[in-house]
Amino acid sequence: IQSQKKSLEGLMSVLETQSMTDDVTGLYNHRHLLEEIEKEVERSKRHNHFLSGMMIDIDSFKEINDLYGHLTGDTILREVAFVLNESIRKIDIIGRYGGDEFVIILPEAKLDAAEVVSERILQNIRQHRFKTKRDYISLTVSVGLFSFEDASNLDKTQFIEKIDQAMFQ
Repeated sequence: IQSQKKSLEGLMSVLETQSMTDDVTGLYNHRHLLEEIEKEVERSKRHNHFLSGMMIDIDSFKEINDLYGHLTGDTILREVAFVLNESIRKIDIIGRYGGDEFVIILPEAKLDAAEVVSERILQNIRQHRFKTKRDYISLTVSVGLFSFEDASNLDKTQFIEKIDQAMFQ
């Protein structure tokens, strides 16, 4: 019975991880990312902290999929996720929002600190050489950054709307 209990606990742990992570990138998936946004918004309200966020979109990703195929596209997504993860602070939260879009939550970050992270991301992506079957390619990303100085009336929907609008500007 003890070994069955351990086996069941192990399986539950695997299932919990799978329910939170994106299959391609290993980052938080869309659903879990929204839960994390909600937690951070509430924490910001409770402690009256700054909260910043960014949405990142891979430029011309459709063309990469069309030219190199979806398997290479998945490889690119994994590499972008790695570069993004290496570019943020330990307390920042990152996830795949969908397609070629990523969201980063920057707890307690004022605008100037968030801009430093954003610039680091842009530079690190520009400098990275992404492997395809045939060669290495360069990429760029678009980053929408928004900083909330007062989170008292903020909710997760507004958080997403603001960083999404910032990306399209």
